[in-house]
Amino acid sequence: MGDLSEDLLESRCPRLISERHFSSGSPEETPTHKMLLLPAAALYCLCSALLSTAEVLIQEDLTLTRREGEQVSFSCDQTDQCSGYYVYWYQKKDSDTFRRILRKSRSRGALDKRYNHPQEDDFSAVKIQNSWGLQIQTVNVSHSATYYCSCQKFDSHSEK
Repeated sequence: MGDLSEDLLESRCPRLISERHFSSGSPEETPTHKMLLLPAAALYCLCSALLSTAEVLIQEDLTLTRREGEQVSFSCDQTDQCSGYYVYWYQKKDSDTFRRILRKSRSRGALDKRYNHPQEDDFSAVKIQNSWGLQIQTVNVSHSATYYCSCQKFDSHSEK
């Protein structure tokens, strides 16, 4: 599945997400955004019939601001609890639907960018302490968005 509408997300799992907003401008130029102060969870669970369990993930910094040309990394704590799981990263721009950026295989270590995100080459998965994060090496204005992480576990028979 590709994109997921915000209305569907809010109607099905209004308390299962947290968000992290990123702006490439200075703090004074960054518009005020509604921040959901809710526990992070597996966003992907809404669009996968194969999902059996979801881990609760924590995104600490709700707003990060960087200037163009700088690097930014988003942490997604508790991914060390997802051993054998995939870690997913999503991007949500103001007027768009959720777009999956990439997934990181915890068991095989493989990085998968098969989701045809228009900026997929700008993103990478990075190890931050015991967790996997999302990194943008060279920030530009088009990266201004809210980023979500999730992880999931498939039943052993559904990974075959």
